[in-house]
Amino acid sequence: AVMGLQVRGKLMVLTMRLTPRLPAGSEDPTRPPKLNDGVLIDVELVDTANLKRYVVVRDERGLRIKSNDFTSQLHNGQPGLFTYTFAAPEANVSALDVRYGQWPPFTNVPVQR
Repeated sequence: AVMGLQVRGKLMVLTMRLTPRLPAGSEDPTRPPKLNDGVLIDVELVDTANLKRYVVVRDERGLRIKSNDFTSQLHNGQPGLFTYTFAAPEANVSALDVRYGQWPPFTNVPVQR
């Protein structure tokens, strides 16, 4: 679930909630890539009005500013929160599409300022 797109100065934070629904009796934790057919989750935002694509920004070491999908553990039926940081869109952008892993895109997600 998309929990929000929040602009903070020149940056915008996407907060996602993942809640695994594993077969009954699954007690072992899982990781986000396992929920995404074994592939690390790729995240991007699409501005369909201005034809722009936003990717997760990197810090001075070249590392993406996001939650660590690879090491995070999720338990069956329990939500986990993940954040991803992007450059903020122009002031006139009120909604973006969120592409998150293998799942269908979330369309027209409001940008909160």
